[in-house]
Order: sequence, then structure tokens, then C-alpha cells
Amino acid sequence: MKMLIIILSTLLSLSLFANDDNNVSADAGKRAGFFVGLSAGFAYQNMNFLSNSKSEREDLYSGASSSFKAGLFLDEHFAIFYSNYTTFFSAPYKNANSYTDKIYLDTLSGIGVSYFFTENKSYFISGSVGSAIFNTLGKNNLNFGSAYLLSFGYELDNNINIELVVKKASKYNSREYDFLSVDAQSTQILVGYTFY
Repeated sequence: MKMLIIILSTLLSLSLFANDDNNVSADAGKRAGFFVGLSAGFAYQNMNFLSNSKSEREDLYSGASSSFKAGLFLDEHFAIFYSNYTTFFSAPYKNANSYTDKIYLDTLSGIGVSYFFTENKSYFISGSVGSAIFNTLGKNNLNFGSAYLLSFGYELDNNINIELVVKKASKYNSREYDFLSVDAQSTQILVGYTFY
């Protein structure tokens, strides 16, 4: 949480020191200054359970996804931001001799960059790297790893966009999975709104 506050404070400070041209651009509906983006959509989650780096089993689930971005447009084409992408999915959980469904979360929190190809209604590409957290909703059983993602998107207008995301997380280790490590990959389709 401290890291998020530091990043947001730095980006806000940079935005306040931006020249007056950025303010004119923002009024005209162009990408400029500080921004916040929210997205939601669908996801497919692939869980690969490994033992000594060899796959023991692989499971595919469908679910929902969301993202949060807060950052700074450096100009009309480049943006840098804090990003948080989360996939939610339901999977069976073994409790003694019975199975129950539980909701799982697979999250990337990190730093991202975007490149917009044109000034208005542009295609864009993005990438983020950071830490990964995997846990069960309502339980304090956090598993940590590393994660990265790549995405390709399009602005439907100045504020609304659609984005295809591929997120990869690795090195989860958990007693819940009989000491197997877990690699997780999700493919997401998100629709988002950017405030700037």
C-alpha cells in the first residue's frame, strides 16, 4: 500500500508541474496529464501445477477480470502507470474427502507502460511487470510470485477502450497444493473507462 501511495504521489506531482499546453489538451479531450482507468471483463484462467519444474496437471477455468490503472500521460503517445489486474474464478477445493467450490483471485500489481499509435481513437499496446498474489477469497492464504502481462487494445472514443490481455504469473508455492508450485496464465477481454 505504501508503494502505491508513493507512486501515485509522484505521478500527481509530475502532472501538476506539467506545462499549460497539457491543460489545453486535456480540455480538448486529448491524452494529457494524470489519469485513472477502470476496466472489467471476462477471463480464462490456466493453472499449471508443477513438481520439480515438470507439469503434474493443468486445469482451465472461466471467470471474471478487472483492472485499475493510475498514471501519467507523458505525451499523446506514451503513458506510465501503476497497474493492478485481477482474475476471479471458481474451482473445486478438496476438504477432507469432499470437494466444494471456492473463489480464487490471481492478481498482478506493478508498473506498466502504454504506447498509443495515433492521437485520437488509437490502437495501443501495453505491458506491466510486478508481483503476483494468488489467494482464496475470504481466506488469509496469500501465495506470492512474479508476474507480467502484455495487452493490445483500441480506444472506442476518448475515454472508452477495449483491451485483450495475456497475463502470466509464476513461482507460486503453496501447502494447499501438496507443495506443488503453480504457474498461472489468464487471457482477458476488458472494457474500460479512463478519467483524465
